[in-house]
Amino acid sequence: MTRLPSDTELAYLADLQRQVQAAIRPIDDVLRSLLAQAVPPMDLVKELVENVRAVTSGVLLEFDGFRRLYAEYEALEARAAPVMGVAGWPILPSWPMTFVVDLFTAAAEDGSGGVERVLKSRYPAHDIRVLTHELRSLDLAEVRPRRGLLAQALVGHRRRLTGLTVPLLLTQIDGVARAFCDAHLSRRKERRARGKPRSQGVAQQLRQLPAHDRVYDTFVDCLSRLYTGEVLDRDAVIHGSDLDYGGERASLRLFLFFIATCEHLQEVREAMEKDHVA
Repeated sequence: MTRLPSDTELAYLADLQRQVQAAIRPIDDVLRSLLAQAVPPMDLVKELVENVRAVTSGVLLEFDGFRRLYAEYEALEARAAPVMGVAGWPILPSWPMTFVVDLFTAAAEDGSGGVERVLKSRYPAHDIRVLTHELRSLDLAEVRPRRGLLAQALVGHRRRLTGLTVPLLLTQIDGVARAFCDAHLSRRKERRARGKPRSQGVAQQLRQLPAHDRVYDTFVDCLSRLYTGEVLDRDAVIHGSDLDYGGERASLRLFLFFIATCEHLQEVREAMEKDHVA
């Protein structure tokens, strides 16, 4: 199985890279200058130079190791992403990297069945502790007035009352996304999105938000599939023409879409705040 660096290793790598760029090169330059000037004691200076070169060489080897791991990850992601998209499962920014690798490996090797197997291992229907923790960790103003409804949805999910949880979660995904966009989009952009059908306007508005990237765009593309009938027909469920939408899979899918929507919007908000400060 592909192994990726842990969060601790990633933080160490970033700090190491900064140290190499900020410290090693100037030190090496200074020591080379000392050598050129034949400053005594020469033995000590030569020893210091060799130590610097050894450290630099070790850092580069370690960096190459990380680079190979990322190359493996990118290849795995390229194989898994189409499977995840067709299966209609979002990827949460807060997921541990080890879990993402397990999920992508299952997607690449076993298709949508492998994806569901790994997701169920993290989110068993009888145990809502992980879902509860992830929902409580959301730090978005638009989530706070909805916490009572989300608590009811969790109870319904645990008791397999998914016929109640699915429409509730669909409306809350819409509600959070629209409330966030209404607060951050200009009136001009809001009027432009208003001409779209209401179910399509959510994805349309999310695409108009600034400060997003490829991962965000991929998520919005995945979210839009909830409205097309490819994964779930949102309008048919809400308006009562689809009566066969329940089930543990649909309920879990919408919980993950709700969490992913909020986490991506948190990242957009933080990026917008940084731009405003700058």
